[in-house]
Order: sequence, then C-alpha cells, then structure tokens
Amino acid sequence: MLDECPGADDNVVVNAPSAPALDVVPVRTGSDVQRPFAPIAIAVIVAVALRLAVSWVASDAPAVADMEQYHARAVHLLQHRGFGPDALRGPGYPLLLAGAYATLGESYWSARVFNAVAGGVLVFLTAVLARALGSPWAWVAAMFVAVYPGLVLSSIYLMPDSFFAVWVVGCLASLHRRPLGWAALAGGLAGAAMLTRSLGILLVPTAAAVWVFAWARGDVSWRQVAARAALFVAVCALVIAPWLNFTAGVTGRPLLDSTSGFNALVGSNPRATGRLEMRDNEWLMETYVRGATRPTPTPERSVRP
Repeated sequence: MLDECPGADDNVVVNAPSAPALDVVPVRTGSDVQRPFAPIAIAVIVAVALRLAVSWVASDAPAVADMEQYHARAVHLLQHRGFGPDALRGPGYPLLLAGAYATLGESYWSARVFNAVAGGVLVFLTAVLARALGSPWAWVAAMFVAVYPGLVLSSIYLMPDSFFAVWVVGCLASLHRRPLGWAALAGGLAGAAMLTRSLGILLVPTAAAVWVFAWARGDVSWRQVAARAALFVAVCALVIAPWLNFTAGVTGRPLLDSTSGFNALVGSNPRATGRLEMRDNEWLMETYVRGATRPTPTPERSVRP
C-alpha cells in the first residue's frame, strides 16, 4: 500500500507497512468431503441382510451329512464341556457353533445368524486386504463379496466356509502390515484357520512367500523377516497345540483332523472307482482310519465330563 507523505515533495512516496498475508484455507462442503468407509459399510450391511434373508427363506432346510456332524459336536461341547471322542472334524467351527447356541439358543437359525455375521466380517476384511495391496477399488471388492451368490447361499449351511474365509483373509491382510505385532495376529489367525479347516496349513508357506517377496523388494531387512516368521510360527503353534495334544491322545498321533486324509483315501483305495462312493465308508474306516474316527475304544481321559 502506498501513501503520500504530507508536507513532502509530491514525487516522494513512502511504503507503508502492509498487513501480513493470511493463508486461505478453502472450506470443504459436505459434497466435497470424501467418505471412503461409507461404501464399505454399505457393503457390510448388504452382506449381512442378504444372508439373513436367504437363511429366513430356507429356515426349514435340514442339517445333513457334514452339517449334522458339526451340529452334534457343538451340542456335545455344550453338554459335556469337552470335545467328542474322535478327530473327524477340527474344533474351530464346532466351538463357534457352541457359542452361537449358548448365545441365541440351540437351533439351526442361531448358526445361520452367526454365519451371516461372518459374511459381514469377511466383506470388511476383503476391503482391508484390497487397501493393503494398494487398490483404490476396495469398496468394489467388498461389494462383490457381499453379493456373490455362492457366498450368500453358503450361509444357509452349517459349514465352516464363511469363518474359514474370515481367518484366511484376515491373516493375509495382517501379513501386509509392517509392525511386528501384526505378524503375531497373522499367526493366530492362521492357527484358527487350521483348526477350522486343515487346508489352513497352506497359510504358513504363504506367509513365508509374502515376507520373502517384501525382502526382495527391499521393503524389510532379513532380520525383520526372521523376527516376523518366528513370531508367526510361535503364535500359530500355541493356538493349535491344545488340539494336537487332544488328537494325539485319541488317535495316537497329532492330527488337525482325519477328514482330509479320508477324502484322499476315498479316491485312492483299492475299491476306488474314480467317483465319490459313500457306500464303502464303513469299510474304509475299519480298514484304514482305525481310532481316528471310531468312538470306541476311547480313553476315558480324552473326553472331559
């Protein structure tokens, strides 16, 4: 700002001090503010609502075959406060079913409500994993999982697929976090996945591959990789150790379950025809499986009263 100095030569001007410049911060209106979690939250709500609706429509659907076995083991847990006298099924899903029955009552509907909630958690973790991988379309992945027909319909069945997927996706998302504590969480989730489905054991080499790749890119040092791997394995071992000890007492050897091996046996025994032949189940159990699936003879110490 220029002011003329009174009484001085008209050609002389004096620079008067100007006011300090102010940083102008633009005000962001409601339409400008991004809400990255809103689409993900909508996807979670849609996922739970769809699964509950489908379960309500199919409320009369019975539990048969594998579903009946999971249900029976959950009821046994509630009544006897201990596992049944075999290692046919891992303890992960029966424990969750027992929790559902204890909370909402002993019914198939209670189990399906828990499955629906697991579907919502899976949608959220899918978005977390997508963001950890750097994708700007995490909400698209979340919505896809929310409405995918196979995942929606699976909530009807008393099967561990929804919870197994939660443990797997949660583990994968944790593996991409830098703080060491996330490696411990990943190990715990991997252990939970193994106790739900023995296929979860593949998360161990998967974790190793993720960290070796990060080391190859220069994101972490080999010491950090070693520390994460050690913590992952230690926590995972702590999670599955009680069950392995139980199955060792029942079957004579530690097992995650005897189902996976039995499925392989169905297709590779001398009577195998290349098809899923259930008529030979009893013969296969008697001939090959022995104590792993038979309720007798059972040591008294293996079943808690």
